[in-house]
Amino acid sequence: MYYSKVSHNNKLSDKERYLKGEFDKEKKELSEQYSLNNIVTGTQFELYLVNIFKELGYKTKHNGKSGDQGADLILKKDDYVYAVQAKYYTGKLSNTPVQEIAGALKYYNANQGVVITNSTFTTGAEELAKANNVILIDGKDLKKLVDYIFEGNAKE
Repeated sequence: MYYSKVSHNNKLSDKERYLKGEFDKEKKELSEQYSLNNIVTGTQFELYLVNIFKELGYKTKHNGKSGDQGADLILKKDDYVYAVQAKYYTGKLSNTPVQEIAGALKYYNANQGVVITNSTFTTGAEELAKANNVILIDGKDLKKLVDYIFEGNAKE
């Protein structure tokens, strides 16, 4: 009886909070979900990206393991397939991930290659990506993407 009363009171307080437009709790939970602050490994970064792209409406497959043939994630939206190389890194990213994702395109029958990092790219990586039509998403672009989701525009 006690637990049902507590549950009922919690539902009432949530209803009042929603009616008053007080969404601080939800905003805090969302901001923690889309924060790089708690990430310390490459696998955590890959799973972080899975959540972001699911929120954006992509079907996602996480490959991130040894022998993944150059793609940590496979994203699909409509009939378009993206092979993604994710790199959680402290320095500038060289052209190696671009080479890996370019090689993964045929293996995964992907339409587009993407390299995503929390860091930045070297000039060589940018040049190779341009020559191979590979999309590069650096830390600044990733933050913009997360802000876009956080502002509630993910479905657009």
